Amino acid sequence: MQLTSSDQVFNLFDTNGRRNDIANAIDIYIRILDYLLKNADWKNLPESTTQLSFYQKAIEASPDVFRKHEAYDQLLQKLNSDQELRAAIDSQNTSWLVTHKNDPSYQNWFIEIDKTAEQRARHYTSNLVKLGFATNERKITAVGRMLIENGSLSRDELEDVFPLDNTNIIYLRQALKLRIYTADGSKYFSPFCMGLYALLSHQRISKDDFRLIVQACSPYNIIKESDIDKYINKIIKTHDVSSTNRKITIPNELDTNSKLSHDVFARYFTNRKSKKVIDVYYEFYNQLFKFRETRSQAKLDHFLLFYKNNKTMLNKAFGFGGAIFKITPSKRIQVSDFLTKNSHSDLLDERSKLNVVLFKRIYFSKIYDDTCEYFDTTMRIFKTTGIIKDENGYIELAYAELCNEIFDKDTIKSFIFGTSPNVSSPILRWESSQFYNNTTISEILQYNKKKKASIFANIIKQNPQIQKSDIHSYFKNIRNTEFKQYIDKNYPEDKIKKILALFANRNSSNDKLIHELVSKDATVPTIYEYIVGIAWYYFSKKSIDLLDSLNLTLSADFEPLVHARGGMPDILINDSSFVILLEATLLDPSGQARNELEPVQRHSINCKIDEEENGSGRTVTTFFVTNTLDANTVNIWRGLANIQLQSSVDRTKYTSGVVIMSLETNELIRLIDEKDRYNQILNTVVSAFKTQNPGPKWRSNLMSTILP
Repeated sequence: MQLTSSDQVFNLFDTNGRRNDIANAIDIYIRILDYLLKNADWKNLPESTTQLSFYQKAIEASPDVFRKHEAYDQLLQKLNSDQELRAAIDSQNTSWLVTHKNDPSYQNWFIEIDKTAEQRARHYTSNLVKLGFATNERKITAVGRMLIENGSLSRDELEDVFPLDNTNIIYLRQALKLRIYTADGSKYFSPFCMGLYALLSHQRISKDDFRLIVQACSPYNIIKESDIDKYINKIIKTHDVSSTNRKITIPNELDTNSKLSHDVFARYFTNRKSKKVIDVYYEFYNQLFKFRETRSQAKLDHFLLFYKNNKTMLNKAFGFGGAIFKITPSKRIQVSDFLTKNSHSDLLDERSKLNVVLFKRIYFSKIYDDTCEYFDTTMRIFKTTGIIKDENGYIELAYAELCNEIFDKDTIKSFIFGTSPNVSSPILRWESSQFYNNTTISEILQYNKKKKASIFANIIKQNPQIQKSDIHSYFKNIRNTEFKQYIDKNYPEDKIKKILALFANRNSSNDKLIHELVSKDATVPTIYEYIVGIAWYYFSKKSIDLLDSLNLTLSADFEPLVHARGGMPDILINDSSFVILLEATLLDPSGQARNELEPVQRHSINCKIDEEENGSGRTVTTFFVTNTLDANTVNIWRGLANIQLQSSVDRTKYTSGVVIMSLETNELIRLIDEKDRYNQILNTVVSAFKTQNPGPKWRSNLMSTILP
C-alpha cells in the first residue's frame, strides 16, 4: 500500500465499516468476493451488480456487526417505486442496465446506489488488497486463494516448528512481506518488521511506546540501519511522538517571533471538520502570546479561563493526547505556581519561537491522534500472526525462544526500510513477485540450507533434551501448559457458567458483556464456539487436550479470532476411548435446519468412517450445542443412527450407528456439575442411540437420565 503524502499515517484496515473481528471479516469478505467473481467482474452498476451484491451479502453474513443500515434499507424501499429497475437488479440483467446507462431517469439511481452500497463494498474489499489477498482489481491472489482453502497450506520446516494454525502462518507470512510505500514507490517501510525487531531487541515494550515505534513511522523519512536502535530506544525513553522519524518543515512565515495575523495563522493551523475551530485555536494562541509578553495575574486568569472552557478541543489539537498544561481545576492559580508546575513546557519558554512550537505541536498531535486511531486495527492484524502478545498494556513475543532463533535480528533489521529509485514500477514488481504469492518464511527471509541448519542447531543447543523431530511437539507441550494455566486463571468454572448463561439469553447488552468478558476481536458466534470448548473441558474434568481440539484460530494471547472452517467440526476431541465432535451454533431453529443439518452429519459420518478404517476401536459421538433446538433437526439426526450412511470423501465407504446428540446451552451449564459422571454420560448417550424406534419423547427421557 502507499501513503500519498509525508503527513499521512498508514492504516491497515479501512475505517469505513470498521469492525473488531478483523480476521473473521477478512475471511468473510474474501469468500463473498470469490463467490461473486466466479461469474462476473468487479464493476459497479450498470456494468455489473457485483459490488451491490457484495454489500448485500456482507451485511447478511454479519448481522451482529451490521445491525443498522438505514440508508441501504431506505434505498431498497425507494427502488420499489421503479419495478423495472428493481427487477433488472434482482435478476442481474446487466444488458438492460447498460442499455439504460445514459437514460436521465436512471443516472441518479446509479449514483445513489453507488453512494449507499457500492462504495462500501469497495471500502470493505480494499482491506483484502492492503493485506495482499486480492489485487486492486479485486482478483483473488495466490495467497488469498490459500486463505480460502487453508487446509492445503504447505509449510516449510521452520514454519512447522511453530505450534500455530494455518491461518496464523498465512498472516505471519503476509505481515513479514507487508510494505508501506511512498507515493512514487521509491521508498518503503515494513511496519511488522519494525515491530518484530523492536521485540527481538527488547523483551517487553509498553503498548503506547510500541504504537509510536510502529504506527508513527513513515517511509518518507527512512532511518539508517545503524540508527534504528537509537530510534527505538529514544521512544522507549521519552514516550514522545516527536521522537519518531517524522521530519517537519517549518514554513518561512512561521519562523518569526512576531505575532501572526489571523489569515496567516489559519493557513497553517487547520481543521478539516470546522473552520470555527480555527478561531478557537487562534484565540488560544493570541492569549498565550499576550501572557508570554506580560506574565501578569490578570492575563493568566483570562488565558486559563479560555483554556478550561475549550480544554478538550485544545488538548486534542496541541497536547499529544494529554493536557497542554498542569493546572488545578478548582482554584485560582498564581502565576508563580503555574510557571513552576509547567517549567518544562516549551510553550512558556521565552527563548522559543511560539509560532514554531505551536506548529510542531499541532503537527505531532495530529500524528499522535492518527496513530491512536489506526493502531488498534494494526495490532489486531499483528495478533493474527500468533506470535505477538498484547497483555496488560505491554507487547511481547509469544514463543520468544523460538522467535529469537528463527528471526535473525540483522536480517529483520535490513527489511525495515528500503529504496528502489531506479526500478520501474517497484510496487507492482514486489506485489507480483512476493506479496501476492505463497512464499514461505524461509523464502521471505532468504534463508539457505546452511542458515536453517544453524537455526535448528541453536534451538537444540538451548534445549539439549530434544531432537530436531521433537521441536514442534516440545514447544506445543509448553504452549499447552500455558493454555491450561490461562484457562484456570481467566475462565474458572463459575465464570464459564456465567458466560454461557449470557449466550442463553441473547440481547445486545449481553452480547456487549460477552465481548468484555472474553474478547473484542471475535464475533459472538465465534466466542460461543470457544466457550463451549472450555465448558466441555470442565465437564471432562480437564481430561481432554482442549488446545489441540479447538479448530478456531487463536491469537498469541489465546483469544479466539476466526471460527472453525466449514470443512471441519468446530471442536474435535481425540480421547483414548472416545472421539467427540462438538458443533456449536447460535442460529435460531429455522437456521439450524437450513445451515447445520448437512454439515454436522457429514462431519460425523466421515469421522466415524475414518476411525473404523484406522481400527482405533474408539467410539465416535457428536454433540450439537445451541440455545434452542429445532425438533425436526434433532429427530432427523436421531434417525441416522439406524441407517447405512455414505462417506462424502470416498463414496465406496459406508457406516451405521452414527450418534448426533443435541444439547441446549442451559443443559451444557448443568453438565459441568456432572463431571464425575463424564464417561458414564457419554456411554449412556451412545447406548440410547442403539435403541430402535425410540418414540417421540426419546430426547426428554434421555436428558432426564443424564440430568436427573
